[in-house]
Amino acid sequence: MKIIVVEDISGFNKKIKKIVNQVLVEEGLDINVLTYLQYNNDLRNIIRNKEIKIYILDYDLGENAKKNGYDISREIRGIANDWHSIIIICSVHNKKENFISSRLSILTYLSKSNNFEHNLKESIKEAIFILNQTNKVYITNHCALYHNEVLYAAKEKYSKYCIIKTFDNEFRVRKNIYELEEKLHLKKYKRYFLANEKNIVSFENNEITFKNEEKVKLWK
Repeated sequence: MKIIVVEDISGFNKKIKKIVNQVLVEEGLDINVLTYLQYNNDLRNIIRNKEIKIYILDYDLGENAKKNGYDISREIRGIANDWHSIIIICSVHNKKENFISSRLSILTYLSKSNNFEHNLKESIKEAIFILNQTNKVYITNHCALYHNEVLYAAKEKYSKYCIIKTFDNEFRVRKNIYELEEKLHLKKYKRYFLANEKNIVSFENNEITFKNEEKVKLWK
């Protein structure tokens, strides 16, 4: 999971990131926080990958912005077809009706001029709670994963362990491949190899290419 902040005013961008990091420390979480001043190609690519994200978007983003927070929200829900990630909108303007009438599934619309820090903290905590309740799969007591972030699971040669690979991490767990197939609902490509079809770009010549450009050659 990632937290994405899009805010064109540099000072406010830093303030939001600081608030986010305070919440993560309080919750004991290690989550990557990415900040952007404007919509760009890097953000476009992040929107289109299948990772679970929490977006904190400024509504306005300035006169010269390619897209404002409303446009980005429409891209997340429409073009990327991402209805799992959570969107929080921040603004000095009252544009709530735009989001409600467009049915974009926004968690909340926060006023920057009304108890903003407290309200943002509570909104981030609520977003994390929702994602934990609806998307996490517990592999062990100490290993919980979001299904959309999993790339594959593979039996480790000559051991009783399996390797689970996500977009950002790799986990070694003492589980057999059949247990992981049931828990993670992945497709079996070999008796020792499971993959998340949603994150596969191609499967040719016994080689799987994933959305993060990682390639895995399946052995016999």
